[in-house]
Amino acid sequence: MKQGVPRSSPWGKVDHYKTLCDGAYSVSTASHGGVMVAADRAGKLLSAKAMEHCFTERGYVCFEEDCAATVALRELMDRGLYEAPVNEYWKPGEYEKVINDSIRRWYPDYWAAREAGETREPAGEAGIRKSPLPVLPERCFAVDPETGKMAIVTRGVSGVSLTGTMPIGATIREGVDKLNEVLGVTPAQEAAMLAGALHGWGKPEADPKNYDRLGKAIKPKSKDDFER
Repeated sequence: MKQGVPRSSPWGKVDHYKTLCDGAYSVSTASHGGVMVAADRAGKLLSAKAMEHCFTERGYVCFEEDCAATVALRELMDRGLYEAPVNEYWKPGEYEKVINDSIRRWYPDYWAAREAGETREPAGEAGIRKSPLPVLPERCFAVDPETGKMAIVTRGVSGVSLTGTMPIGATIREGVDKLNEVLGVTPAQEAAMLAGALHGWGKPEADPKNYDRLGKAIKPKSKDDFER
């Protein structure tokens, strides 16, 4: 069944949307947003390299707005399906420069592949990645690896939000474990959620099947090869 304009998204109810091209939409919610591409169109619009930075949910291939959406926008522009805006906010060339600078910083592997001509061809049906999101909770608690403080991880959103609270009579780790237990979140789900927030929701590390019951990464079958 063909997917139309999305009414809901991984980030909540869609308040506003913009059609980028047939089957691809820029959406915003009350607090977040991104680019959503209908799954039945994604393989025709996006390369396999782009698919490495997305996740699928509700029949759409999704790119979160903080970083990953730039990959989708770059590909649509490269294919002549979306034209960089020129208006009172964007002078000629400025929009593409922002997109390119973001990709170079956050997705250097994709940028290198684009420069090598590896993103010219659409992925086809085989390129659509399966998403771990249906088996992940909407949110969970975790220990922020940078600060060691308690943080909240929200499914599909890049980065974590520090809670600013300290558990009473317990360590941060013990507090996180207790809160996740109340939420019904397993250690494997917590590990996958944190990896998704920090490294990308389309990455194999964001799949709880790649962790044991204690939340430890399962040894890959081969070097740098997570179970897919």
